Amino acid sequence: MLKVLNTYDHDLSLRWALCGRLNSPYLYLRKFIIALEFSGSGYVWIPYSFIMIGINYTSVNEAMRYILLFTGLMFDVAVIGTAKWFVRRQRPIINHDDVLSIGPDKYSFPSGHTSRAVFLLFYFINTSFFQNIRGSVIISWLSTVVASRILLGRHYISDVLAGVLFGIFECAAVVRLTPFEYPGAKDQGAEPHSKTGYTKLVKKLSQMFQQEAKQAGKEKLLLTCATAAARHRIEAGYEVEEVCKYFDFVSVMTYDYHGSWEGKTGHNSPLYGMRNERKKFREWNIKGSMNVWVELGCPKEKLNIGLSAYGRAFSLLRDPGITNSKPMRKKKTSIGLKAGAAEAGKYTREAGVLSYYEICESIQKNPNNRVFWHREMSVPYVSSETLWIGYDNIRSVTLKMQFLKEHGYGGVIIWSLDLDDKTGEICNEGPFPIFNAAKNELLIVPDHLSNINKKCLDDNDTLSIEQLFSQSTTIKGINLSKIQDFLNFY
Repeated sequence: MLKVLNTYDHDLSLRWALCGRLNSPYLYLRKFIIALEFSGSGYVWIPYSFIMIGINYTSVNEAMRYILLFTGLMFDVAVIGTAKWFVRRQRPIINHDDVLSIGPDKYSFPSGHTSRAVFLLFYFINTSFFQNIRGSVIISWLSTVVASRILLGRHYISDVLAGVLFGIFECAAVVRLTPFEYPGAKDQGAEPHSKTGYTKLVKKLSQMFQQEAKQAGKEKLLLTCATAAARHRIEAGYEVEEVCKYFDFVSVMTYDYHGSWEGKTGHNSPLYGMRNERKKFREWNIKGSMNVWVELGCPKEKLNIGLSAYGRAFSLLRDPGITNSKPMRKKKTSIGLKAGAAEAGKYTREAGVLSYYEICESIQKNPNNRVFWHREMSVPYVSSETLWIGYDNIRSVTLKMQFLKEHGYGGVIIWSLDLDDKTGEICNEGPFPIFNAAKNELLIVPDHLSNINKKCLDDNDTLSIEQLFSQSTTIKGINLSKIQDFLNFY
């Protein structure tokens, strides 16, 4: 039986090697098929992933994507090389000009190109690696890479089928190593049971914290989380009503709603949505996200709103309809314009992201970068002919804190202090303008600092770091002297 199958495999493979036989009428396609073959080669993807790790070393999330890709590719080399060394099946007799066959790769079984193509396919789709490229394009490309193995006469059909199985195994192994940000996020490699597993973890932690407090005779440690803002992430990853029983507070990361990964401009952290937004995006704003958490059963007083001391910056790919003087009538808004990630900032060094003080610099140094106010979303944005930035300033932060108080939410988190203008010398708005704007609207200053409290009521004044830490001060249970060293680090 095996002999019959082997003969059939041999004959059919030679028959389908349309660009491998020297007398084939399709030989003119050989150069094109070889180019496809090379596009799926480890000689391309291994150096590429290694170089991209170096380029993105300052961004942990970006670097990790390439580290996992590099790990998977090297795993493929090890697995396929070992299998070929043991089996040692010779290549088809019509295989020629195969300059990529070195070492164990001179053997035929299994097909390394196929296993690598399948691994890349599953990895790219499961991790949304190429977010601006349709999955159908990736599937078509990698399918032709697999087909090239037979068309060029490099492999037998059974080699390719085995390569498919090896590729699936490799991808399953590597994807399990992929760190996911949210439980239940299948596109990030999260297991289906991670939603219920997360609840069990939180419950267990809460019990351990209570037990530790009793044993130590101290106040229980706070159990908190920074969590998702999008409905599909929340519903897929959290048993909201249950986990909120155990958390002391839940900080919703109400930022990064939009970014360069979408291929168009969008605001980083809008307070409200726009009337004409697609249904999918109508809740992609602070009001919408907080409503989802409340709707699913989390008490308002446990929910914290997230603020960002940075903006998402875009390089416009076409005329945004904005002149140096005023918006053109034909373009009522610059939301949704085709765009890519703007050039990395001098200090943050991540494409598409600018700290608050870098945004201030860009406005000051280039008069074409004008600040506009989006009335519907209640947030500012910078726009010019080539640049678009969605960010927060003192005005929008103040409005968000007013919204927080009006709706009875618990508090606020800020990402992050090092992205704010520490000295106040760049934005000319005093030290830590984003932090101070939130504080001025929320914090109740103790009576013994009443003279400073009066200053806080003036919109034009803020607390300096020196004033804030001039004495050991506790505000709403937070010992400010404890975080002085942290702030001084920046």
